[in-house]
Amino acid sequence: MLDFYSIIQSLRQTGHIVLPGITNQDIELVKKTYDITFPRALSKFYELGIPCTFNCSYGFSNWTDFSELNTAEIKRRIDAPLYNLKRSVKDGFWIATWGARPDEEDKALEVFDELSSQAPKLIPIYSHRYLPIIDGEDDPPVISVVGSDIIYYGCNLSDYFNREFFGGKGAISIPMNNRIPFWSDIIDYNINIMGSIIKVGVPADRQRKNKKRMSISEKI
Repeated sequence: MLDFYSIIQSLRQTGHIVLPGITNQDIELVKKTYDITFPRALSKFYELGIPCTFNCSYGFSNWTDFSELNTAEIKRRIDAPLYNLKRSVKDGFWIATWGARPDEEDKALEVFDELSSQAPKLIPIYSHRYLPIIDGEDDPPVISVVGSDIIYYGCNLSDYFNREFFGGKGAISIPMNNRIPFWSDIIDYNINIMGSIIKVGVPADRQRKNKKRMSISEKI
């Protein structure tokens, strides 16, 4: 597995834009602007260089550009996971660990708001891959979040980059011991759904589509 320095070098060599490393002043501005604190591993990674994608709503974020346009875009990406997950809840998504779903939609959304208020904030890393902020966790897992389609995408930051960019095995399809409050419950639900689909022999190209249908239609 590549270390952070090798990851930065490999990203440059494969055509990605990598800006000079983040400074302590930048880190303080990030904390003040976005109300987030980088986990230690992410700070160490960004000190070596900041991969970024210019003029793009996805890809990498430029954490040292504090222009109004860029900060608004990063804030949108920070808010997107819960915003889109709530839309999925409105469409019918629900998991057993949240308790019985209220019959009235407004009540269900109120319960979701209360539960999700305790969810760790997520830092956008690349596209819809995110790193959670967990108290006492220096190098948390990376997760992929698209509405209710949430899955682990790295045991930690370096594992994620190896999986995403350097020939790794992609998403992690088994539960992990390193739990992420709130988010891991949804991931476990998705893993169980996918496991059930695989057991009955649904072709791979239909598994993700069927899982989405089941998560919307099923009420627990």
